[in-house]
Amino acid sequence: MTEALVAAIFFFAAFVQGLSGFGSGLVSMALLPLFMPLQQAVAVSSVIGVTITIGFAIRLRAHTDRAEVAPMALAGLFGVPLGLWLLHSLDSRLVTGLLGAVLCTHASWSLLRGDRKGRTLARGWAVLAGALGGALSGAFNTSGPPVLVYATLRNWPRDVFRANLQTFFTVTGLLSLIGFASTGLITAQTLRLDAFALPAVALGAWGGNRLSARVDPLAFRRGVLVALLVMGAYYIIRLF
Repeated sequence: MTEALVAAIFFFAAFVQGLSGFGSGLVSMALLPLFMPLQQAVAVSSVIGVTITIGFAIRLRAHTDRAEVAPMALAGLFGVPLGLWLLHSLDSRLVTGLLGAVLCTHASWSLLRGDRKGRTLARGWAVLAGALGGALSGAFNTSGPPVLVYATLRNWPRDVFRANLQTFFTVTGLLSLIGFASTGLITAQTLRLDAFALPAVALGAWGGNRLSARVDPLAFRRGVLVALLVMGAYYIIRLF
């Protein structure tokens, strides 16, 4: 796989993150396994993912609601080791199929819900959302779906929504990165790919953030969700 293709994937992933406040892990993990083994894809995306979320978490820190994030993050720390075990213990084809199921479930739920606002979910669900998000972070570097559902149902304001998610993604991403490094997934080759892609990541994040106030975020988000649904279905079909 060429470095240019990796850079292009991460440019798009960072652009999505800058525009919507989430999605870099979902986008990169939907595309990278098409061109490289799953474990390598997880390792490559983890370094870039943490870089992106740390940058946005710092930029949006004034909007972070620590009381909302704390229970999610603490639960996520317990979920990450479970995800790491799944990544290393199960057959890679099965794990890829599970990734496809995660992508399809998240995309379908989000597309069907649209931008409707309903009853606010109780904060107690943060523990379950955080634990599931941590497990997905350790297994796929995609902690987003459970906490996105929770955050949506909590009806947080836009800036609080983005800031809280970046903080959670940073916490689980850093712990997952430590786990990937300690189990040998982070190698000189993956770090070279990450280093080559960093300029594209910076450009994509900057462009997405600049356009976040000008582009219809709902229309763009629907397009990304449809693409994730297609990628997820493809990974499931590959099992048979």
